[in-house]
Amino acid sequence: DCSHSSRNVPFQESMAMDGRTASSALVGDRHSRGDGALQSARRFRRCRVDPDAAEVTTPSAGLLRVRTDLWEHGDVAKGGNLQRAFEKYAVNPVMRLLLRLGLAPNAFALLETTGRRSGALRLTPIGNGLDGSVFWLVSEHGMGCDYEKNVVANPQVRVKVRRTWYRGNATLVPDGDSLTRRRALDNANGLIGRADGVIFRASASAPATVRIDLDGCP
Repeated sequence: DCSHSSRNVPFQESMAMDGRTASSALVGDRHSRGDGALQSARRFRRCRVDPDAAEVTTPSAGLLRVRTDLWEHGDVAKGGNLQRAFEKYAVNPVMRLLLRLGLAPNAFALLETTGRRSGALRLTPIGNGLDGSVFWLVSEHGMGCDYEKNVVANPQVRVKVRRTWYRGNATLVPDGDSLTRRRALDNANGLIGRADGVIFRASASAPATVRIDLDGCP
């Protein structure tokens, strides 16, 4: 005889109780996970940024490492691929043409270097850094700029300011305060120069100073 005693719970009721228990456990688990996610979000909002360590540290135990590699090396970073491509294929060709025709604003100049591999002449639009017999150039990305690599390989360059070409010898100034130098040049170039300086500082990743000692007109 397989009948249950009066103390035993009927099979249907037992299954219902098990279902309710499982449902309660599931809801409790969801609430638990939700509370955990909320606590994690609150801890993350309380985290502080350490710019020297380039990581985010939390006040709680352990270390939440959020590296800035994607920002430093990604396409949307300062000096990233998208920004450089936009300059190379959209901005520079127009400015190069205007400078060659002598129609560009006086805040800009044209740098001529010799390709370190091809030996061909390369023309690059730059800010006007003419200061007497010296031309100052502040590059956005330091040795990441092709024209700065060309200058290192062959320091003999030419610079066109307004409608005049100057020959000169370029020298890197590794210890110069590049941003301060650039700001002074921008202020000397008026409203257009200052506007260009804002764009420069927003996109510059490793600004570096180049001094060009001019020989005079060719």
